[in-house]
Amino acid sequence: MKNLKKSELDIKKSLTASFKIGEDEYAASVITLSDDGKSLKQNGIIGSEGIGKVHFYAEVSPEIVKKEIEFKIAVNDKENPQEANVKFKLDDIKKNYEFKNMSEVIIVENRSEITLQSTNITKELTPANPEGLYTYYKVKTDTNSFVVLTTMIKNISTSDLSADNVVVAKLIDKNNNEYPANILCENEARNDLVTGSSTTIAVNQSTMIHFAFEVPDDIVNDAKMIRISYQGKVFAINI
Repeated sequence: MKNLKKSELDIKKSLTASFKIGEDEYAASVITLSDDGKSLKQNGIIGSEGIGKVHFYAEVSPEIVKKEIEFKIAVNDKENPQEANVKFKLDDIKKNYEFKNMSEVIIVENRSEITLQSTNITKELTPANPEGLYTYYKVKTDTNSFVVLTTMIKNISTSDLSADNVVVAKLIDKNNNEYPANILCENEARNDLVTGSSTTIAVNQSTMIHFAFEVPDDIVNDAKMIRISYQGKVFAINI
């Protein structure tokens, strides 16, 4: 996408995009590729007269993507409204959608190796070996619980990675409602927790990372899925 303005373009404010599949319409989220091509940004900003690679995406059931998909994009301008759309089909969704089980490894090419260790349900997330003063996390609402996916993530790229930017993880309930992950990391001694935004994974180093999804108690025992994605490749874990 090219920004023709002499000021920053905020895609989220300037444009509205969606995917229509059958009778249902799904609002599109926006991420942009960094200038060096090594990371994704969720701010949706393109600089003055700049060019950026933009991804519009929506999380949907893999069953419905066999249908025709209509992508619609509109300019948020009351004085000069404009809209465009394109229809397409995904002939081979399986090549971008892979199911995984616990103890298996997800490989994000040239970026990370993610070993799926375990899942658990808790009201309070603590480090494995808490001692002295340590950080822990409780659910914000007593009627909620954390569904926690514990992983060991190794940086196989050529530069350091921020733990909160390795992949995108969401929990999907049986009604296709989405719950974003709180990314929490254990230190090397496993006696404290820090946020993903405060954790850097050095090249060839591994870090224990918990993806914690806060969900209502009434869906904790229902069928649900965790989706881990990066640049169009999606890994699904049924839990």
